Amino acid sequence: MSVPVSWSLADVNVLIDEVIAQQAKAGNGLNFPPSVWTSISACLGLSKPVKGGPKTGKSCREKWKRTRASFHIVDKLAHASGLAYSEALGANIGIENKSVWDDYMKVLSNLCRPVSNKGWPLYEKMKSIMPSNARGAN
Repeated sequence: MSVPVSWSLADVNVLIDEVIAQQAKAGNGLNFPPSVWTSISACLGLSKPVKGGPKTGKSCREKWKRTRASFHIVDKLAHASGLAYSEALGANIGIENKSVWDDYMKVLSNLCRPVSNKGWPLYEKMKSIMPSNARGAN
């Protein structure tokens, strides 16, 4: 039986650093071929985990997908009308903006709840590398 992979914040930072280093090999939306994920999993910071099983190319790709999805959620929140976002306080939900937050949660099915009063420490790093996706104003 294999040991489940465990990702610390330090591990995810190493993963993002490796994605940045391999960025030239990426396709649209920072999607990489399997060989790049194998290379990323072999880097010193991920190949000898402190906790959990070894990171494989597949587990690195899956963690990247989840990290990218988290970025998009936090980025939507950071640009939502009626809300503010900071790394220190997240959306800083209090009495004055709770109704706006509750309406926002109805749309996003509570996906932003972890950053209601605490920021996501990877947001600025991810923002610096994620391609901008211009969207319509509906």
